[in-house]
Amino acid sequence: FLMAIYFDSEATDSLQHYEEGTFTLTLSKSDGSGETSGGTANYTRIGRWVNCWGQITFGNAAASVGGSHCYLKGWPFYYGSYSSNDIVVNFWNNGSDIYEDGYPSVSGSTTTNVWGLYIHKYNGAPSISGSQMGNGGRLSIDFSYEITN
Repeated sequence: FLMAIYFDSEATDSLQHYEEGTFTLTLSKSDGSGETSGGTANYTRIGRWVNCWGQITFGNAAASVGGSHCYLKGWPFYYGSYSSNDIVVNFWNNGSDIYEDGYPSVSGSTTTNVWGLYIHKYNGAPSISGSQMGNGGRLSIDFSYEITN
């Protein structure tokens, strides 16, 4: 589903662009392989600002991603000028307490729609593995980010 209104021209990157739609996120390895089943979330784009929200239940990340770093694949737009800025996210992973040592985040990219999952804590930001996400892990998102155009 996609609805877009262009007040001037599609090529502009100011408030002249308004768009609503959905996107599908899956868990994967860093190269996009080993995908789980995923789910649909929503977005609204106004100019260069994108707001994303929804709740997604994933398939078996322990089997498809395993001990590798777990990434979220399928964001509607690449990040703007601040690649690797982390966005706090909420997720549950079938009973494991991954919040124990910090807060979970997703690290956006200016060049791809495959973004890494991390736990930020006092002494570093280790990656979250598919094994930690388990089978049926859920993600709740409600955040905004800036895009290039």
